[in-house]
Amino acid sequence: MATGGSGGSGGGGVPPNPNVSDLLQKLKLTEEEVAVLEFSDDEDDADAMVTMEYALFGKVLSPVPVHVSTVRSAMKRAWANPIGLKIRAIGDKEDNLFVVEFGSPRDMERVLAGSPWMVGKYSVLLQEYDEKLTAADVKFDRVELWARILNLPLGWMNRSRGSRAMDLIGRVIQMDVDGDGKASGAFLRARVAIQIDKPWLLIGL
Repeated sequence: MATGGSGGSGGGGVPPNPNVSDLLQKLKLTEEEVAVLEFSDDEDDADAMVTMEYALFGKVLSPVPVHVSTVRSAMKRAWANPIGLKIRAIGDKEDNLFVVEFGSPRDMERVLAGSPWMVGKYSVLLQEYDEKLTAADVKFDRVELWARILNLPLGWMNRSRGSRAMDLIGRVIQMDVDGDGKASGAFLRARVAIQIDKPWLLIGL
């Protein structure tokens, strides 16, 4: 039986079954093909640009892909069905990344402040949207949550000393103190950013 494509000697010096390196060495580009396309946000194409005023990046911390429709269904209920909610997947499906858009800044801020949220047994992390990033650039290495420390000496139940104690858990985002910087109740409470791979000790709601 004859085999197809038995190149012979008429292939311009390219051996039968050439590899990619051989083909690239023979590749010749025209002047049009050599031209480099440059991306710039400074061009006068404001009408063509699609802007998102109230948007966040999101990620589901799951070892398996979670379909964006599952995320949309769960978050729509958890977030009390905010006006103008849109969720779309970005990047590779195993990364479980998505962009969420809101119709108002109040809903966006409320949802961001309430994270992490849950889809089933997996956490949903959120962070501010940046249109200059590619999906590969979006990194989630920290999670923001409310933490509390019990039985602190009364002299540490304030913003100044209390933030030093909270720094042992993660970077302090917000302290739960009054206008004088003093904490009330049985524990010191703060919102902190914790490394995802760090053991979560002394953490409560």
